[in-house]
Amino acid sequence: MRLNSFTVPRNARWLLLATLLPFAALVASRWSEPPSAEEGDYAHYLLHAKALAEGRPYSDIGFISTSMNWTIGPEVQPPGWPLLLTPFVAVFGTDSPVFKGLVTLLVAAFTLIAGTYFIRRGQLVGGIAAAVAVPISLETGYATSSALSDPLFCVLLWLTLLVADGEGTSGWARGVVLALLCVATISVRIAGVALPPALFLHAIVIDAMTA
Repeated sequence: MRLNSFTVPRNARWLLLATLLPFAALVASRWSEPPSAEEGDYAHYLLHAKALAEGRPYSDIGFISTSMNWTIGPEVQPPGWPLLLTPFVAVFGTDSPVFKGLVTLLVAAFTLIAGTYFIRRGQLVGGIAAAVAVPISLETGYATSSALSDPLFCVLLWLTLLVADGEGTSGWARGVVLALLCVATISVRIAGVALPPALFLHAIVIDAMTA
């Protein structure tokens, strides 16, 4: 796998970074706002992280399940995001602005990775436009106000696409990296199970086109 799979033309790098300025301004203006009343899953992830930080079983979070309302749940969330949160919870507790900062960085990373993907495919205008609009759209939906797993999932998903669509699509090293990224993505959101068959189909199509 080549490092240039992750690069963009030099004259586009500053443009891509500049797309984060409106997002940064919006986050700063809403920094003190609490999580939306419609959100609640973030507490689930933090409780898992707290259990791990305190040396308790992963599922020991006080979740009360009932057959009278089976739609509430799941009882446990995938472990990827709580594992990343655990050291922060151990140091800062579960009520800290550090989580807003972490999620903000993940949204910014997602923006840059997705923008890079489109720019590398020759879609400079589309890549820059998406990099401006997407983080603003996410923030208007309170994306950084709570420790939800969605930004990390987006980072891993688009990083997988970037690696898979890079130059030199074959090779064992690329396969290992893609396998690790698939495992990491699935560990954050179960929806990531769609990645392995999609990558397999992608490899078949590429082989057919280059044969």
